[in-house]
Amino acid sequence: MTLLRDGEFDGRRAMITGGTSGIGRACALQFARLGADVLVTYSRDDEAAAGLLTELNGFGHRARAVRGDATDARAVESAVQVGISEFGGLDVLVNNVGGVIKRVPFLECGEELWDQIQAFNLRSAYLATRFALPAMLEQKRGAIVNVSAFAARNGGAGNGSIPYGVAKAGLEAMTIGLARENADTGVRINAVQVGLVDTPLHEKTEYHPKYGTAADFRSKVALNTPMHRAARADEVADAIVYLASEAASYITGAVLAVTGGL
Repeated sequence: MTLLRDGEFDGRRAMITGGTSGIGRACALQFARLGADVLVTYSRDDEAAAGLLTELNGFGHRARAVRGDATDARAVESAVQVGISEFGGLDVLVNNVGGVIKRVPFLECGEELWDQIQAFNLRSAYLATRFALPAMLEQKRGAIVNVSAFAARNGGAGNGSIPYGVAKAGLEAMTIGLARENADTGVRINAVQVGLVDTPLHEKTEYHPKYGTAADFRSKVALNTPMHRAARADEVADAIVYLASEAASYITGAVLAVTGGL
C-alpha cells in the first residue's frame, strides 16, 4: 500500500460482508494493518472466522465476526448494529458478499436460482447499505465500496453467468445512484469491478457440463485476460482500501476496473 500512510485508518471502523475468505479476508487484514477496527460477517465457517479473528487481534485493534445470512434483513441489521454499538460507529462498509452460485444457460436458470443469485449479489448489498448508511450520514463521514464483476459489462456472455451479470450491473447502478444522491453528505460510494480472482469461490460454484470444470473456466479466462493471470485477493483489496481512504476523498460514483486489462 504505497499510496497510504501507516495508521491511515486509525480510529476508523470498517465492516466487510463475507469477510472470512478471498477478497473479504484480504480486505479485513488490510484495514486492520492500517489501524481500523474491523467487523466481518460470514455465513457458515466458524473455524475460518476464528482464525481470522486471531490474525486481526494481532494488530492491536478491535475485531468482531458475526455469523448470519447476508440476504436476511433482520440478520444484516443485527450485524450492523453490533458494529455501531461495540465500535461506537461505522466509517467503512465493503459489500463483498456475492458469487455466481451456478453456471447454467439462461433457459435452464429457473426462477428459484435466478432469485437466489439476485439476492446473494444485490439484495445483500442493498440491505447492508440500507442499515449502515444512516449512521454514516449522522456523522457526516463514510465510505462504501461495492464489489462488482466484469460480468456487469459483458452480461456474463458465454460462461453461464447471465443472472450474475444482471445482479452486478444492478449493483453498479445502485453505486452510481447512491453516490450522486449523497455526494454532498460526506459519504462516498464507489465500486471495484473484478475479473478473474484467485479465491476459493470458483470451487464452490456449480458448473453445467457445457462450461466444463472450475479449472477449465479459470484457464480460459486467464488466457483471455491481457495480463494472462488471475488477480490475487490482496491486489483487489488494495483497490478497495484505497477507495475507502482519504487518498480518494474526491472520488465517488466510480467503478474501478481491477481486471488485468479486460
